[in-house]
Amino acid sequence: MRVGILTWYYAANYGAKAHSLGLQKKVIELGYECELIDYKPKGMKVLNYKMSMGREYSGGNILNSIRGFQRCRKFIRGNSRYITSKTVHSAKEIDQLGYDLIILGSDEVFNLEHPLFDPIYYGVGLKTVCMTYAPSSGQCNEDMDITDEMKKSLMRMVSISARDMHTKSLIQHNVKKNVDLVVDPTFLYDYKEYEHSLPVDKYILVYSFSEWKNYGAKVREYAKEHDLKIVSIGRKICWADKSYDIIGLEEWLGAFASAELVITDSFHGTVFALKNKKEFVIMGREDKLNKINDLMELFELNRKFYFGKESIDSYLSEKLDYSAIEEKIKELSDESVQYLKEAFCKVMIAERR
Repeated sequence: MRVGILTWYYAANYGAKAHSLGLQKKVIELGYECELIDYKPKGMKVLNYKMSMGREYSGGNILNSIRGFQRCRKFIRGNSRYITSKTVHSAKEIDQLGYDLIILGSDEVFNLEHPLFDPIYYGVGLKTVCMTYAPSSGQCNEDMDITDEMKKSLMRMVSISARDMHTKSLIQHNVKKNVDLVVDPTFLYDYKEYEHSLPVDKYILVYSFSEWKNYGAKVREYAKEHDLKIVSIGRKICWADKSYDIIGLEEWLGAFASAELVITDSFHGTVFALKNKKEFVIMGREDKLNKINDLMELFELNRKFYFGKESIDSYLSEKLDYSAIEEKIKELSDESVQYLKEAFCKVMIAERR
């Protein structure tokens, strides 16, 4: 059986790169041919560069914008680690690739308010059999109405899953179908073979989409008390000892593996802190509140957002029980793999009829 994955693997974002690789590796591990669909609608390349260079990520600084452009180029050049289809520009061209099944997701492909949103990620226009794996709707309201085309596409799918309760609620608000809750694909794959360590010993890792200048003093205080350096990845941060803003996925993965503490405002930053059994601080970024709250609930964790009111030592006073977390990761990952297996079986049985 040939499987295609339709997601934002091309996005200039480390989480997008990691989850795309993880899902593809898992599908291949289960015994199927699998490609990431190189879907590039008109204007996508320009939009990708704009998102890397724009004010949201660079703070309006021209030098940071140039660094954003360089970072985006590095992401694009790193796409060779994936098995991809030829470049296609429409649903018709995707159908012509001849897959037995297309997996839609993961990531915020169900977020109607995202700059990269395209109805095709709901399966609109596709004739090939589709299923979803761990899409997210981001901060969209749970009672948001999607289009009739999207509803019809969801009703035709062989299986539907979501990455969080918020997205599950949105789907079930619009269609009467079962929606399985599954883990992000990054939990399904061990990335050890890809990890490249940074040339720094004993450090706090900061991975964030904002500079959090108001919190710099608190982090530096903690670093001084614990004799740690502060290392930022993915963007330059003025209060970090060292910033690696232009690095590949391999260095990004290695940075989490070797950190003493992770400070992040990112969903995937939190995921990789959990995967690497690290204590972590979650900065309160409004556009990620739903996703991270649902992640904490999924793993039955009481880790709240940090708003700088107390010291980091005080915030971390309740230590994480990683023996229990590992058990929960295994339980939920096994259930998620079973979801994939059952969906694949449905497609193969239907093909034999």
